[in-house]
Amino acid sequence: MKTNLSPNKTLILLAFFLSIFLVQNPQAFESSWQTANINANPDSNAIPAEEIAALKKVPRLQLPLLKQWPANAGTMPMADFIFVSKSKKLLFLMKDGIAFKSYRIALGRNQFGSKLYEGDMRTPEGLYTIDYEELPSNYHLSLHIDYPHSDDIERAQKFGRPPGGDIMIHGEPDHLGLISYFFELIGWENYRNFTNNILYTFNWTRGCIAVRNHEIEEIFRHVPNGTKIWIQR
Repeated sequence: MKTNLSPNKTLILLAFFLSIFLVQNPQAFESSWQTANINANPDSNAIPAEEIAALKKVPRLQLPLLKQWPANAGTMPMADFIFVSKSKKLLFLMKDGIAFKSYRIALGRNQFGSKLYEGDMRTPEGLYTIDYEELPSNYHLSLHIDYPHSDDIERAQKFGRPPGGDIMIHGEPDHLGLISYFFELIGWENYRNFTNNILYTFNWTRGCIAVRNHEIEEIFRHVPNGTKIWIQR
């Protein structure tokens, strides 16, 4: 059964989606508020001073030159490097120093600085390696990033916390919990495109780098294990 939704019903469903998201993720609102406050005032006290002092100092490199891979050149090459800009919310696949494909991304909900410890909702920054593929994955497909390094572990220990792990490049969540159940109950067959379009306008992960499902499939095919990944603000 297909359901045609009026604008009023769409707004109701949107409100339902947001309310469930906040119930399931109460820290999301606080993290979003802190990020907005920090962006407005870099000296904001929303983040503890000891965390600001401990953040990894990662240089901001110039964004790579994007040279779109020509359609008549055949299949895309295998990447030998990945470049991620958190501030631009972009991931670039690169070969021989040239970016041949870019993707819009969602990141950890706390955008301020590099990851310090488990549960801080930050995406790591610095140079890492894609060390294995995760199959099956709760997010369609996943490529694992070899965080934490020894310096990441030492940094987390200063706060008496574990550094965390399971940092991935992944696709869309396979299940949306109560949201999926509600939309399927009312017979809305295309709810996933609607909810994921909303989801990817925000930073919603716990520290991972997320793309759309068709994009992670393409990345999966063109990023071998051992590929270096640079993540910067």
